[in-house]
Amino acid sequence: MEALDPVRRYVRIGEQPSTWGYSRRRLYAHDALFRENSDVYEVLHEFDFVYTEDKRLFFFLAIFGEEYGIDMSDPDPASCFDFLEQQNGGSPSTLRRPSNGLILRTGVCIKGITRTPTRGVG
Repeated sequence: MEALDPVRRYVRIGEQPSTWGYSRRRLYAHDALFRENSDVYEVLHEFDFVYTEDKRLFFFLAIFGEEYGIDMSDPDPASCFDFLEQQNGGSPSTLRRPSNGLILRTGVCIKGITRTPTRGVG
């Protein structure tokens, strides 16, 4: 895939730019618990590749609720933020989770995704 040549050159030989930008945001608290039917579980990590209609490839990785996103063809993180805005702020990996999602503590619901605030969780 020719569109990935810039990231290949960046990783393999350190070609310009000197940095590759990424998006970062908190999806849910690091100790959030999720429920699916009668099972309760903790999500340690989740990831997803997203290939868009305009031929962009994004990679999203969430570790303990902290999501990182990278555009594999463009070092400017603005494209990640633009993509997430088009998704109404939803994360590619958490949108597939069952609708009963998080166990509510002091959470707020955003577009069907329950997110526990990062402070004040007891």
